Amino acid sequence: MWSDSDWRTLPVGAQHLYMQILTHATLNYAGVGDWRPGRLAALTAGRTSADVEADAEHLRAASFIYTDADTEEVLVRSFLRHDGVIKHPRLHVSMANDWACIASSEIRSFVSFELKKLHDEEPGLTLWKDSRVQSILKAEAKDMKELCQSFAIAEPAPLANPLPKDSQSISMHTATTTATTTSSNEDKKSGPRKRGHRIPEDFSITAEMYQWASSKGLTINLQLSTEKFINHWTSTTKNATKLDWVAAWRNWMLGDQEKAAPRMDHSARGLARGMAMLAQHDAQEAAQQPIFREIAG
Repeated sequence: MWSDSDWRTLPVGAQHLYMQILTHATLNYAGVGDWRPGRLAALTAGRTSADVEADAEHLRAASFIYTDADTEEVLVRSFLRHDGVIKHPRLHVSMANDWACIASSEIRSFVSFELKKLHDEEPGLTLWKDSRVQSILKAEAKDMKELCQSFAIAEPAPLANPLPKDSQSISMHTATTTATTTSSNEDKKSGPRKRGHRIPEDFSITAEMYQWASSKGLTINLQLSTEKFINHWTSTTKNATKLDWVAAWRNWMLGDQEKAAPRMDHSARGLARGMAMLAQHDAQEAAQQPIFREIAG
């Protein structure tokens, strides 16, 4: 790692973040882990989610990682090459299973591309005969480096009022940390890259959101589920950012419905049993009515 010139040009914060991701408990055998900047920041004193995001920009631009804010996943691009997974007699099965569980379509395609490169370099390895690995090789593949080339790290703007020569050395650190940033010519052509943001304070159900929920049969407890969603992401322990909070809300609603389904089925079965018992009781009473009338007569 330390012989890699790209690695050695990274700032200390970016190197620290990479080591955090590489050794994090959520990293699976496909090289994919959880991307939650707030939780990563909490592992180091004095760090914030904004610090993590800033360091991640350096890693993305250098093609070390790729993050998907929507699915909250991060990929370590060279993991399969350097971790020895493909040469282990059994770990390739775990790798294939972990690949199948990746939510981000972009990350899935990047892993496929890296695995195909390794296949071309070492075609004699036994894992290529496994049908699960073959399905990855047949999947859509994209070169992550081509996408990462569009990520530009903002450069500090020049000082508006240059200081005297004897104070320039003192001002270098201040200029780096406080100056505004500029975009590259390529960024200006392609437009600014979207950034994730915290959940809006006025987040509420719109007419379009209600129409979508209605089409999915999710209007039962709609307000309660939405309140749970808002409370979850506005709690003090969360620092997550997302590109599209409405899309996140839809995923939450679908998940909440799946969790509620077993409880609803259980309640429905209980109600059905109760109705059946009541019907049986009524039938028994009806059968006994002629006997009671005969005795009374």
